[in-house]
Amino acid sequence: MSFFQCDFYSNCLQKMTQVNVVFPARTAITQIGQQAAAAQDRPPVLYLLHGLSDDNTIWMRRTVIERYAEAQGLAVAMPDGGRSFYCNLPSGERYFDYISTELPALIEGAFQVDTTPRKRFIAGLSMGGFGTLKTALRCPGKFAAAICFSGALDPAWLKQEKPDLYKADFQTTPAADDEDVFGLLERYPADAVKPRLFIACGERDVRFFDVNRRFYEAAKAKGFDVVWDQADYSHEWPFWDREIQKAIPWMLQ
Repeated sequence: MSFFQCDFYSNCLQKMTQVNVVFPARTAITQIGQQAAAAQDRPPVLYLLHGLSDDNTIWMRRTVIERYAEAQGLAVAMPDGGRSFYCNLPSGERYFDYISTELPALIEGAFQVDTTPRKRFIAGLSMGGFGTLKTALRCPGKFAAAICFSGALDPAWLKQEKPDLYKADFQTTPAADDEDVFGLLERYPADAVKPRLFIACGERDVRFFDVNRRFYEAAKAKGFDVVWDQADYSHEWPFWDREIQKAIPWMLQ
């Protein structure tokens, strides 16, 4: 695997930002002048989102995602989402637009990854799980699969546990229709291709277990191809490290 730390100016965020990328070393990279890889040789790409207290470095610090990706010939892009819940914020930073549109355009333009929706995936934990499902449901046909680990799927808890953050950055979005993953699921276009879904949560995750299970049941009732997994963990990295190893081969099958 190769590792790239990309610093660039985001038009959506109106500032410099960073994305970490692990990339199969055997695949050519356009910028360094190698011959373009044939389409069938380009790796699939996973956009992997972090949680509320983390940043774009966390998946490489707390797991061996590089080794998991190498075993499957997978490219992984890990962006910085701040504390945004991957929303377009009242402050003007458009994190949803960045994650759903600008970042994929950057990665697929800079690296020779497979650009077809069937080889484009998104995953995340906690806040990133919320961002994952919201992005997949708001962008029908863009991602082949969406993987949510211990998703913070009910933003109402922010009002109680993070009131300063809620007032500063998240004033309107919890009530907005396009930020309600259950509403997005209910309104998902009947004629659109449905992403496959993988939902997992620790049994001792008292804050989020029930809401994740409810989302799984709702998605199943709506006809989505959805997998559920649970184990004796709380809201913690050993669980997410366990689950990402299961989810990667599942999404590529």
